[in-house]
Amino acid sequence: MLKKKFLNWFESSDKSSESRIDNIDIINLKKWKFENKFIYHESKRFFKIKFYKILSKFIKKKISYSPFIEQKEVGILGIIVKKFKKGYKYLLQAKFEPGNINKIQISPTVQATKSNYTKVHKGKKVNFIDLFFTEVEKKNYIFNAKLPEQGTRYVNKFNQNITIEVKSKKLNIPNNFLWVSKQEIHSLLKKNNLINMDTLSVLSCIVKKETFDVPLNSIKKIKDKIKFYNNSHKIKIISIELKKLMGWRYQNKKIINLKKEYFSIIGIRTTAKSREIKIWDQPILKEYHKGIVGFIVKKINNSLHYYMQIVKEPGHKKSLLTSSICIKNFSIKHYKNNFFMNLLKKKNSSKILFNKILSEEGGRFFHKQNKNIVIELKKNVNIPDKKNFIWVSHNQMVDLIKKGIISIEARNLFVSYNIKKIL
Repeated sequence: MLKKKFLNWFESSDKSSESRIDNIDIINLKKWKFENKFIYHESKRFFKIKFYKILSKFIKKKISYSPFIEQKEVGILGIIVKKFKKGYKYLLQAKFEPGNINKIQISPTVQATKSNYTKVHKGKKVNFIDLFFTEVEKKNYIFNAKLPEQGTRYVNKFNQNITIEVKSKKLNIPNNFLWVSKQEIHSLLKKNNLINMDTLSVLSCIVKKETFDVPLNSIKKIKDKIKFYNNSHKIKIISIELKKLMGWRYQNKKIINLKKEYFSIIGIRTTAKSREIKIWDQPILKEYHKGIVGFIVKKINNSLHYYMQIVKEPGHKKSLLTSSICIKNFSIKHYKNNFFMNLLKKKNSSKILFNKILSEEGGRFFHKQNKNIVIELKKNVNIPDKKNFIWVSHNQMVDLIKKGIISIEARNLFVSYNIKKIL
């Protein structure tokens, strides 16, 4: 049960947003150009939708096709932290995004692309944005690094994840912002789709290490395995025209996948009083199915370890570590012969430690949800070694997140499960 102060906060934020979403033919979006090779904003800022042919030798489909979001700008995901008498609190906002399934989600203090915070839209200034330049310059930051976004939907996309601590500064807090404690975030995570994925991404960077941690594998061994996989699994993407994008078509006012395996690209018009501008059009990705993100964990050397998968996503130049299972569109066919799902079925093999539905970012993804699960293997249960999997300890996860080696899906699930261990 959510506390009354949060219910009142969400309700007032929802009312103040006065939001509305209308479907628009993707070729008729205002200020957007629909051309053969891409869809782009007339300012040539924000983002593009581009169409790609994907060449790979290590998957069954050696040639595949997909649209991707190209957003060369590095956005800012930032949280202001302050120490109170009972511990640290985090300044979070109840923010409306057009793709949010529940309209309002708990977002970072700042969640903005460069086009937004430099006011390309000629709208209102992003709240608190100046602190993420002046405070960083004064070295008052707890964490500051560029981390990867979804490599199956973006091309080479990164965001700057920043936490800064304010001490004596008195901040003017708007009504849709609130200081939230670690315990309150833990409570809010019990409700599906409430904590924004960008909030989790930033918080994943400030998970504390365990005092006792004995890794099964050295960091060198983990990095060597990632490097070997990266060198042996090459992917090449080639920009092509929409008409050559096999399995995709502009139809019924949107771009669809003919087999409904991945996503469609729809056009929307958003009206929202609470945002930097009150009305805008944009393309947005709409997935056909929920995704699934899951960890297998086990106590090894009396230390919790995560069974991590090495992946080479077409949108990233280098391989990353992701969760034990990470499927964007989890349809019924994935249930068959999937080792993670088989473990879930066998109650005598594992127990569920975490199980929640969490949303992806609502600025680019429409109503996209992932089932997030953590299962722990029982002591007498082992799983076979796989070439692209490796056990990683808790403290190693903390270090690898900060080095930008962990995917956004995995780091968000990691902090969701370890939310009590943040700063």
